[in-house]
Amino acid sequence: MEVVENERFTREYLEPDKRAIGNAVQVFFKDGGSSDKVSIDYPVGHRRRRSEGIPLLEEKFERYLRGRISHKNAGEILAICADQSAFEACTVDRMMGLLAL
Repeated sequence: MEVVENERFTREYLEPDKRAIGNAVQVFFKDGGSSDKVSIDYPVGHRRRRSEGIPLLEEKFERYLRGRISHKNAGEILAICADQSAFEACTVDRMMGLLAL
């Protein structure tokens, strides 16, 4: 594997009005072929893409929650997390009890 700095990525990361988190990847194969170079300046999760990222995070949270704890507890946790006042009123002991396997 070879990693090479792209000076534009470094420069734009440090620019306050951009704060880009650029990355690129290209795979070269032993037979001499290669993939297309894929470059992204603002990956999902960057503040400029929050509207795309938040629904993905919520879906991931629900998927992993439901895959690890009981259906009932997962539903209660999701309901608590969906309501700011319920979340703020929820004690650590209550949440830890819901997270118990």
